[in-house]
Order: sequence, then C-alpha cells, then structure tokens
Amino acid sequence: MVLSKKRFVDIVSSLEYEELIELQRDLFNGARGTRQVISNKIKEITAKESRTCGTCGDFINLRVASEFTLILGTSTMKKRASFCALDCLEYFATNLKRLSSKNVPKST
Repeated sequence: MVLSKKRFVDIVSSLEYEELIELQRDLFNGARGTRQVISNKIKEITAKESRTCGTCGDFINLRVASEFTLILGTSTMKKRASFCALDCLEYFATNLKRLSSKNVPKST
C-alpha cells in the first residue's frame, strides 16, 4: 500500500465547516493554537526518528545520518541497538562477543 503525501489544500478541504471557522479564528488571532499543534507534531516526529548511539552515546538524527541497527534478544523480548558509524558497531560487536563468552558456562 503506497501512502500519498497530503497537500495543505487537501487537508483544508477535508475539514468540516466548524473546524474551518475555528482555524480561521485562530489565524486572525495570531495562530497560537495552530502554531502549538504544528510544534507538538514536529517534536513527536523528531523524538520518534532520533536515537542515540549504543557505543559512544552520540545523537543520531535518522533524517540526516545513516544508521546501523542491531535487533537483539529472544523472540519474546527484542531490543534494538543503533550505531552512528561502522566503527561503533564493530566496537559493540567485539565487546558483546567478549562479554557473552565470559557468561556462557562451558560443558566438559
């Protein structure tokens, strides 16, 4: 299913009469309500599309940077680890391998 992007004209045409009057009133009064709704939506999208690197802790903005993600865990409990670069991913994998080899009891 391909989702098409909505244009502003399409959004306005989908509003009911009462909603249009409310929007117009808000625009005439400085658009504080509209500004707040848009700001909240931008914050929501930014929070959803932002992560921190599992190794160095740097902020990763998914719209700007490419990221590397590992999905770890059992089938019932999955965890996601994101990395800002290949060297961070490699460092994590090397240390994970070293840590997991210490924790696994060896059978004789």
